[in-house]
Amino acid sequence: MTLLHNVILCSIYVSMIYIIANPIHSSRDSLKEIRSRMIAVMIGTVCCLCYTALVSYFTSSHFSFYDLLFQMGFIPTHFFYSIFYTLLLNTCLFWGPIVLEYTQGEQVKFFSFSSCKQFVRFLFFKEYDAIGLDELFLFRALLIGPITEELVYRSCMQPHVNGILSTAVLFAISHMHHLIEHILHGKLTLVNALMQVLFQFSYTFVFSVYTSHVFVKFNSIYCSILLHAMCNALGFPDFLQLCSQTKYIVHLLAGVACFVYILENN
Repeated sequence: MTLLHNVILCSIYVSMIYIIANPIHSSRDSLKEIRSRMIAVMIGTVCCLCYTALVSYFTSSHFSFYDLLFQMGFIPTHFFYSIFYTLLLNTCLFWGPIVLEYTQGEQVKFFSFSSCKQFVRFLFFKEYDAIGLDELFLFRALLIGPITEELVYRSCMQPHVNGILSTAVLFAISHMHHLIEHILHGKLTLVNALMQVLFQFSYTFVFSVYTSHVFVKFNSIYCSILLHAMCNALGFPDFLQLCSQTKYIVHLLAGVACFVYILENN
């Protein structure tokens, strides 16, 4: 029953992209498609939250709205410590890439208050010239994606399973529909598109295990959203650059060692 529940949630979330947006005929990086997808995943997330609440209401003999919010991670234990732990843990994991970007003069980009107003005009009033693509990608990667995906795959799914592997598999599978877009809009051959999707499956699976671990440890949706946004902001590490010089290798290994130590001792 729990597996069926999670499959239904995953299907609701992904299907909304195809019902409301138009991924088959439009590129995911066009302005109209970006807006349609954002609205689609927001509606999908609301549907998943409502579905989860209804399932809990009809299957629980003593339903409590407080207990539901607690199970979904909205009422975490040790809020400030959990946020500090998440920031420290992920900083250690990405310490090598952070040092690399700093020494190369690159900066992690975030959105400003003015860009937030522009984003609202774009999303709710269809003002497509209100915001640039670069800033729009930031909102997609640091706001809409982390919030909607973590609410569905962590808040709605994780409390219904004992482990974290099943949600990680579903999270990775839900990204495999990009195969269609790679072929239609990415102009990739079937073999290249499959290789790209399988690679994406592997790292999204590992990433989901990571975020689920933090969610379960502190029972906090805020930590998993923060972790998701941080990972998206830092991006996939450039291991070729990191292994090009000894100093980067030292920072990379030191960060990973601290990451492992924190995991094992906290």
